[in-house]
Amino acid sequence: MSEANELQRLETFVTKLLEQYNGLKKENEELQQDLQSKNAVIEELNEQLSTQQLEREEIGTRVGRIISQFENWEKDMVEETVDSRVDEDERLEQEIAEAEKQVHKNELFTAVHEYRK
Repeated sequence: MSEANELQRLETFVTKLLEQYNGLKKENEELQQDLQSKNAVIEELNEQLSTQQLEREEIGTRVGRIISQFENWEKDMVEETVDSRVDEDERLEQEIAEAEKQVHKNELFTAVHEYRK
């Protein structure tokens, strides 16, 4: 009976060993599927990241152009203001010169008129 007992123990051991093996095999398959799923998610996230980086670069370029246009506009406005002020200064200088000529004429006229008296 000792042999039968030993065989029974061996059968039980082998059965448990096969059950553990099958359990580990099933767990391995589940882990492999989980790994594939996670790799697919990682790939999708990398694609999204790449797309967002391209969009960010495009936005940066567009914002740079907008800033450049604004700076150019601002520069033009300053130049127009300066030109306008220069034109106004020149016009005022001409008016002053004309007024001075008129005053000088009036003084001459008065002097001649006084002299003739």
